[in-house]
Order: sequence, then C-alpha cells, then structure tokens
Amino acid sequence: MNRAVLRANSRLRRALEDAGVEFLEHSSRSIERILPHVQVSPWEERPWAAPSSVWTSSNRTAIRVTLAIGEEGEKASRSLQAVVERRSLPGIGRAARRTLDQREFDICKLIALRISEVLQKGSSSASEASMRAIRDAFDEFVVANHVETYHGLTQMPVSSVFDALHTLSEQSYENKALTFGCILDPEERVKGQDALFPGDYLSAKKYKALSDGFRTAYHIAANGRILGFIDLDRFERKKRNLTEKHYYPDWANQSQERVARAGAELH
Repeated sequence: MNRAVLRANSRLRRALEDAGVEFLEHSSRSIERILPHVQVSPWEERPWAAPSSVWTSSNRTAIRVTLAIGEEGEKASRSLQAVVERRSLPGIGRAARRTLDQREFDICKLIALRISEVLQKGSSSASEASMRAIRDAFDEFVVANHVETYHGLTQMPVSSVFDALHTLSEQSYENKALTFGCILDPEERVKGQDALFPGDYLSAKKYKALSDGFRTAYHIAANGRILGFIDLDRFERKKRNLTEKHYYPDWANQSQERVARAGAELH
C-alpha cells in the first residue's frame, strides 16, 4: 500500500493544488518503479533546500534524496527528504545485498532534479493538462535521459526510440497487432549507412514486421545504424541466471525478459 507523500494538513498540499499534488505523489514513487529492488523511507517535510542525491555514508548503503518544492526564499517553498536503501534479496551476500551502485545514485539524482525543476514555480504556473502530461511521461523521461547519459548515446536520443515504440503499439500488420524488439548497443558504431533507426526504418511496414520482440530483435549501434538482427532464442537456449548487475523489473513479461537477457549476454 502506497503511503501519501504529503500530510493531510501539509502547507505544500495547499500550495501545489490538486494537479501538483498528483504529480508529486506519482513522480516521487518513480524511484521504486524504476528501481524495484530498493525501498524508500517515508518522506519528511523540511525547510527549503536545493535538490540533491547524496550518500549517507562511505559504505554506500543508503542515498538521501532531497526534493525542492518552489523557489528559494519564497514563504511557501519547502523540501521533501527520504532515504533510499536496497531491499533484502534472498540468496545474495550481505554486502552485495546492501550496497547501492553509481547508476542507482545517478537515477535518484535525476529524479530529484526533474521533480524540483517541474515544481520550482509551483503547479499554478502550468495548466492541469500540462501537469498531467508531464506526470504520465515522468518515468520514461528519467529512463531515457539516464540511458543516453550513461551509454553516451549522443547521436540517437532514446526518447525518439520510445516514441517510435509507442506509435508501433497502436498499429497492426496483416490484421495483427505489431510487436517489436530492439537492443541498443553503445559499444558499436557503424559507418557507411545513410538510414538511421528508428525513423528511416519504421516508416515502412515491412521493417516493422521483421522483429517480433520475442524471437528476434533489431541490433542497433550507438549512432543509430542497424547492425542486424539478434536471435533471442539463442540466449534462451543457453539460459543462465541474471546477476544483480543485470536485473530487470519483476513485472517484466517473458518477451521483455528475453530482450534483457540478450542485452546482458552481449556485454
């Protein structure tokens, strides 16, 4: 059961109005949605402080996340603070179970900065429809920005890949819903091709139907060139347990698991 981020009598609840509170409640829970192996302590309301993500100690077992609501110096401005720790996982050593890594730290920092950016001027500066659109796209924004930065995908915005996949999910081919899979490979770059993924390929239905995301997936280089196709059955046949370094969300279906395994095995 999700705990409310703001108290019923919170000063922030009144200042943010309904759309702002909905955004804050949804976006602050993105930490556990994007990193399902962590847990977040109850959020505490504090005087305004700059948004941040900091280690609580040198052993890196916890991250203190601070959200800044409003602008510094304004009477209604406040901060929210919580601590992120790894959930206990059976079968993993005590030290590995507790330690968080740099990517988890960076994701927490990106979430804190994005929430604070949106709520810097309060929800009154944006329409209710705009706030809800930002809320609904929040997780995807964080994931796209993190993947681009971490893997250096400067020539192929991950957000454009997500947009293409959203569009595909609404289409059909020969009266069947389109399913699709692609693996982005940051260590590969290809020269000599003019066509770029996704726009140059997914404008034609024949390219949309070449991958089903279950048995095959496009193999995409860091600069958006197509390397070829990956046989996902090959990774399923040599199936091995993914380690804590190659995890995927517990809600992932079999197709998503296959793509995650293939990406982990490639590197």
